[in-house]
Parts: sequence; C-alpha cells; structure tokens
Amino acid sequence: MMIPEVVHEHYLKVPVIKREHFTVWFEEHVKGTFIHCEVTKYNASVRAEMVETWGLLRWLHGGPIYALHDFSDRKHEKFLRLFGFRPHQCLPNLKQIWIWRNTDG
Repeated sequence: MMIPEVVHEHYLKVPVIKREHFTVWFEEHVKGTFIHCEVTKYNASVRAEMVETWGLLRWLHGGPIYALHDFSDRKHEKFLRLFGFRPHQCLPNLKQIWIWRNTDG
C-alpha cells in the first residue's frame, strides 16, 4: 500500500453536508479538523435544518472541530456561538481560532 507524503500543512476541503441552501466542508490540518460553511439562503427553516445536520455531524466526528474567525465579523461570531463554538486561540493577524468540543475538557 502506498502512503502519500504530506506536502502541505493542510488538505483540500471536503464537503460533508450538502443541502439546498448551505454546504459544510471539513479541512484536515496537521493540528485538527477545521470547518467551513457557505450559506446561500438563511431563514428559520434553513437554520433548523442546519442545527439538525450539525448535531449528526458532530456526533459522527466526535470533536474537537476548529473554525477560523475574523475579529471584526460580528455576524460570524454569532453564528459560531449558535453552533456551540467558543474562542480558543488568538492569532497575530486579527484572526481567532474557535473550537467546538464534545466535552467540557
């Protein structure tokens, strides 16, 4: 069996949820799994579908899951908090890494 060499610090984004109004990707990084989400339409029913699929995804993954956040984006911060992410680490370029964990540890 051939084992691919690690050439970069991260791998391509892979879609893990594809719905009519949103797509969620995982990106495996040497330090963990990062999540990305693109939303094309947002309302109460889309939000409910996102919450439901997020529950299944986090159960399947087991955590931790990380998200990159820009300090100035308040809407994104609200979104991260809605799905249970918490600030984890500050980066020097006005970015933060947020984390979702399956336990309080």
